[in-house]
Amino acid sequence: MWLLISFLALACLTIAPASVAQERLTVLEVGLLIDGSGGEPMKDAVIVIEGKRVQAIGRKGAVKIPQGARVVQAGSSTAFPGLIDSHVHYKEWQGELYLNHGVTTALAIGSEPIEWIVAQKEGIAKGKIVGPRIFA
Repeated sequence: MWLLISFLALACLTIAPASVAQERLTVLEVGLLIDGSGGEPMKDAVIVIEGKRVQAIGRKGAVKIPQGARVVQAGSSTAFPGLIDSHVHYKEWQGELYLNHGVTTALAIGSEPIEWIVAQKEGIAKGKIVGPRIFA
């Protein structure tokens, strides 16, 4: 159930934290959550994120919102697990495009020079380049 969600990825990229505490704790309030488990979608969901990890998911009112957390009210937005593209010929211009379309993980299949794709992977992991998590 602790899947990364594409909405989370986009929200975390667009939120400029004012302090370390706000950067570490983010709460998303969404109209609908599809958690990828096959169960019914959850209406009026709350997602508590610490750093890059989802810590709690539940209905609004049933999940404790940590003190000092930044709360993002996304209204009627829908959150769902990030998509995985398992056959990628990755190019430098694709990172933001992938994230904007909900792809949070990509498997580069080897047509790129290994040094370049490893540099992309490391740059994304360090937050210096915008893009999905890359496996190569």
